[in-house]
Parts: sequence; C-alpha cells; structure tokens
Amino acid sequence: MAEDSVWAIVLHYRLWQETLRCVRSLQASDYAGLCILVVDNGSCDGSAQRLRAELGEEVQILSLPENRYYAGGMNAGLAWALERGARWLLAMNNDTLVAADMVARLVQAARSRPEAAIVAPLIYYADEPERIWSAGARRRRLPFARELARARPRSDRGPDLVPVDYVTGCAMLLSRCALEQVGLFDPRYRMYYEDLDLCERVRRAGYGILVSPQARLWHAVARTATTEPAANRYQRTRNRWRFYMSYTEGPARTWAAGVLLLQEGLRWLGYAVRGRGSLARAQWAALGDALRGTERVYG
Repeated sequence: MAEDSVWAIVLHYRLWQETLRCVRSLQASDYAGLCILVVDNGSCDGSAQRLRAELGEEVQILSLPENRYYAGGMNAGLAWALERGARWLLAMNNDTLVAADMVARLVQAARSRPEAAIVAPLIYYADEPERIWSAGARRRRLPFARELARARPRSDRGPDLVPVDYVTGCAMLLSRCALEQVGLFDPRYRMYYEDLDLCERVRRAGYGILVSPQARLWHAVARTATTEPAANRYQRTRNRWRFYMSYTEGPARTWAAGVLLLQEGLRWLGYAVRGRGSLARAQWAALGDALRGTERVYG
C-alpha cells in the first residue's frame, strides 16, 4: 500500500536551535511520505534565516509577518499543507523530538481506525526520557479533564490504541476529512486550550481521538512558554474559563464556574503572597476579563 502524504507542521518562534533539533529528528523518520513545513511565527530576530541556511531546500519555511500565537500560526501552516493535498497533518511544537518510527505508527493507527480524526503519540519528558508527560485525557462527569498517565514511568505493556477525549497540541496527527468538516484551531484561543477546543469539536462531530502508546515523542516542557510568563499566565487562565464555559451546560455549568473561580482565585493569592507581582497582575486581569466576557492583548 502506498504511503499517504503527511505534512509535519512545526511552529517556530525565535528558539531556532530547538526547531532545528525537532526538524532533524523528523528528517530521521522512516516514513517515506513525510514532508516538513516550518512556520516562522513572526520571530523577527533572524532565526528564520538561520533555519533556511541550516535546512536548505528539503524543508519548506512559511514566514508570517507577525506572531499569531499557537492557533493562528498553526492554522496558517495547516491551510498551506491542505492546499497542497496533505492526507494527514502532524501539528507539532518545536521543542520536541520524535522517535524514528513515530509517524509510521501514528499513520498505521489512523488507517486501522478510520473513525479517528486525531491520533497522538505517547509523550515523554525530554529530560527524563522514561517518564510520561502526557497520554491524553478524559472528560470527567463534572466536567474537567483528567490526565491519564502524567508522571508515571514508561511501560511497554498495555493496549495498542487508547481512546481518549483530549490530546495536547504538542503533537497530534490530524485527518484532512475531519478538519474540512469541523474547521481548524479557533484563533480566539491564542495559546492554551486551542487543542482541547479542537478535540471537543471533533468529538461532537462524531469522530474518535486516540493515543498510540507505541508512538513516542519527547517534549522539553514549557521551554517556549517561559519566554513571556505573564502573558502566558493571562492566556492560560482566560482560555481555561472560555473552554469550560463554552462546553458545559445546565447545572454543571454553574458548578464549573464556581470551581474555576475558586481555583484561579487561590492561584492569584499564591502569586501575591509569594511576591510574584507580574503573575498576580496577569492572573487578576484574566479573571476580570473572564467574568466580564472581555479580552485584551496582555504583555
């Protein structure tokens, strides 16, 4: 059987050495149908030019004029690859390294379960390569997501494919057919929760989401996010509220709102008590905007 075309879309912002390592690991993949696109998310620091010099003509680079954050930047790459006939699209953070057989295993899983719109690898910590960072999450009855295997040591035993409700945008293989039906990432989620939102729309459209435990990826957790901690704190809090209020109905919605306010309020208090003023201000701004239904460009 001929291998389906897969476009790996790596979102780049300034940390060119991280991106280069990620792309090099993809280039070592044993999947013959793999093409690679790097989306430079308005870095404006010369790093895109450095990547062009290092990677040559084998890797496509799409340069955006401004930082569109995760959702906007990834959408630009997804649209570019869809226009070129991609059957599958592998959305990836740049601070990741893939096993040589990861892409092949993801595609094999997707082929075996045509009802699945998203297939994700098992993700490990880059600095603790036998320790699991993410194995997907399931939605609780009231209504927050529960991580399935975070921080557990690696085990080679277990099911070949695991049905889940959510996977992280750190690495997800996306079906062209599903994206054409449900759309791309919602750009209102500039960063954080855009992956859960896409998973929720996919699930509500009747598709499945799977984790393939034999497909392995290593993630340098939060390496990019640490460059703008206050802005990231604002986005995480504001979008957490947006997500759960968008997809929770009835009495559970009131319950969820109360829990969110309590949790995020305690987080604000913790920042304030520890003297982390910039994070406390970002958290307070996010809570206020969430309650008012407004939003701002923070930081």
